[in-house]
Amino acid sequence: MSSFWKKKRVLVTGATGLVGSHLIEKLLTLDADVFAFVLETPKTSLFAQKNFADHVSVINGNLAVKDLIFQAVIEANPQIIIHLGAQTIVGRAFEDPLETFESNIQGTYFLLEAARLHAKNLIAIVVASSDKAYGTAKTLPYTEEFPLHGDGPYDVSKSCTDLLSQSYGTTYQMPVSIARCGNIYGAGDINWSRIVPGTFKSIFMNEQPILRSDGTFLRDYIYVEDVVDAYLLLVEKSKDIKPGTAYNFSNDMAYTVNQIYREICQAAVGHYIEPLYLNSARNEIHDQHLSSENAFKDFGWKSTSTLESGLKQTSLWYQAIINEIQIIND
Repeated sequence: MSSFWKKKRVLVTGATGLVGSHLIEKLLTLDADVFAFVLETPKTSLFAQKNFADHVSVINGNLAVKDLIFQAVIEANPQIIIHLGAQTIVGRAFEDPLETFESNIQGTYFLLEAARLHAKNLIAIVVASSDKAYGTAKTLPYTEEFPLHGDGPYDVSKSCTDLLSQSYGTTYQMPVSIARCGNIYGAGDINWSRIVPGTFKSIFMNEQPILRSDGTFLRDYIYVEDVVDAYLLLVEKSKDIKPGTAYNFSNDMAYTVNQIYREICQAAVGHYIEPLYLNSARNEIHDQHLSSENAFKDFGWKSTSTLESGLKQTSLWYQAIINEIQIIND
């Protein structure tokens, strides 16, 4: 793996997010030449905490602005593009669909077109899709053969991102592959509306945790390090992947919100804490989880982190930064 990545020019969008920060950390250990496309850098992000800006080439920009994306691709002249940048919060998409469509849909086709025209040494593009791209299904788990038919604004944005990526791969024979993951968790996620970071934050700030749903929603949860390994694998196997192909990545286990909440409490303090149920979740798919059988069959990929070990590592990070979070909140 090290020899493959050594000095490869890699452009990462969404570089300050959860997956982006962990991916960049791994790429730096592999001696890649990293270009980070960044909208903003929150102080509590892993990207800021580990001073990644001192070790990568930062390109500031907005996915919704065509000229900035084209400029980034021209400047980076990447051999590899990993497109993680997106508006990722379902509730925010419901409140402001235009922002989500501009970032997730428009940003994707701007990037793909920039790569088609200007990335002359390109060997791989990996695009982050989502389990949400499938929309609601009558049977579970989702497999890659399921149609993409998101309904809500966020779900539709991921369906479109996915289909656009397939189109550029199949039409122009660009080396595009697509990763569809379930709920990703790990150190560095500061989107507090999500159950894992939100619950850890509440617990460590001695507040009653809040659950937006009634606790019965079903999801799969995958540790961020497993996701990073999946992205790296898709790049390394790009020559063997038909352009425009998508793969699911999951730990192949599903948990209700109540179940994952109990596991978070156990990782944080070793006992259950009674939450406040708002039952206010709207425009969200009730039950979702993925099958990653194809990734295992084609590449031997399998999630290696248990929920217990992943949440424990995640808990340690939130506990370590809680004082900084309190200062920012004040």
